[in-house]
Order: sequence, then structure tokens, then C-alpha cells
Amino acid sequence: MTADFTGNPFRLPPGVSQGPRFIDPPIDAVELNLTVGGRSIVPADIHHPVVVSHPNRFGVAEDVVRLAALPVPVYVRLDPMLIDQLPLPPSLNSLVEWSLRDPGPRQRAGWRTRLAADFLRRRLRQVPGLRFLSPVQAGGAVALLLSMPADEAVSQLRVAGASVLSSGPWEGCLVLHCGWWHTRAQLAGVAEAVGVILEHKVPAPIPPDRFDRLPNDLAWRQLDSIEAPQPEESV
Repeated sequence: MTADFTGNPFRLPPGVSQGPRFIDPPIDAVELNLTVGGRSIVPADIHHPVVVSHPNRFGVAEDVVRLAALPVPVYVRLDPMLIDQLPLPPSLNSLVEWSLRDPGPRQRAGWRTRLAADFLRRRLRQVPGLRFLSPVQAGGAVALLLSMPADEAVSQLRVAGASVLSSGPWEGCLVLHCGWWHTRAQLAGVAEAVGVILEHKVPAPIPPDRFDRLPNDLAWRQLDSIEAPQPEESV
């Protein structure tokens, strides 16, 4: 297995020729970086505009309703591939614009991204002892709590053929960014590598079911062959 799960660089899906436009926030805006349970902390005495990523760097969906109630302007960095799946309240300001004459290919690539992440989470749940950062992870990122130094985990996974990110040695999380281009074999391979490196166990087999719709040749199929995923609670 050789696969990149860092989420970089951004890849345009098939059928899309124009990429998103990223907007700079105001210079006095404050970036929300501190988190509890994977979600950003908003200071009680905030007086400046704030900037938040949604989903954030852990792949956790922020509470946009709570953010919309803040008394200051809020600027949101959306994951471009999930711009169709994560609508924002009107009072929040998106820092990503992506107008397309036909948004269909982008929408299907976004669903495919979520299918890939759902499949990876299902496989990782079969590793005894492995813990997720939050039950409300959304989009294409999967964040795991580490029982070993983050740099060591990243290095060992790189040797195994998977490039991943750590959230920082002080936070003790491993973050895997799934994309529309990842195949079932790559996702299953990184799940096995993570299980062996972090817990010295391989994922237990799970029987296929009606929610398991990730094709073996995921990265090479036409985008309209991928069905929309069911909510994660159903898988």
C-alpha cells in the first residue's frame, strides 16, 4: 500500500475544471485553535471577528448554530469538497467560494469523500483498543487518539506506505484525510497499518452489508456511480 492521507494538495474531481476561490479573513480576526473534545473553544470575552474551520483540523464538525449566535462576525473556512453537504447559517461568512455551472460532479465527489471516510471509520472500529477523538467527526477526516508519540506514529506509518498528519505532539492525535480518489484497498491497508502500529492488532473482519457501497475501484469509476452515503449511525 502506498497512499497519501494528508489531504494535500487539493485535487479537482473529474468533470470540474474550475477550482474554489479562497478568501482572506479580516486582519483583526482571531483564529480559533484551542479545542475541547475536538471542538473549538470560543472565549467568553471575545471582541474581534473570529475564524473557524468547518470541519476543523481534527475532522470534527463545529457547532455552527452556536457560532451563529456570537455577537461578533464569524468567518468559516469550509472544506471545498463538502461545500454542498455542510450548509452554513446566513449570519456566518464563508471564506470559500466555488460557483459552478454544473455542481453535480463536485457534489458526487463530496459524497465519495464521505463514503471513503465512513468506510475507514468502520474498519478502524474493528481494532480493539483504538479510540476516536470525537463521535461527531464529519467529512473526509478521521482523528484518532494516540497511545504513543505522534511523530513516531507518523514515521512508522510512512514506512508502511501511508502519509498521514499529526495534530501536534501536545494534542496526541493522528489525523487521516480521506479523498474521493482513495480506493478500498488503500483504505483497508491504512486501517490495518494503523491497527498494527498503534495497538499491535489488525482490524477484525466485518461482513459486507447493505450500507457498504464502496467499490473496489473507487478512484477509477465514474462519479455518478457512487450513491449518497447513509448517516454514520446506520453503518
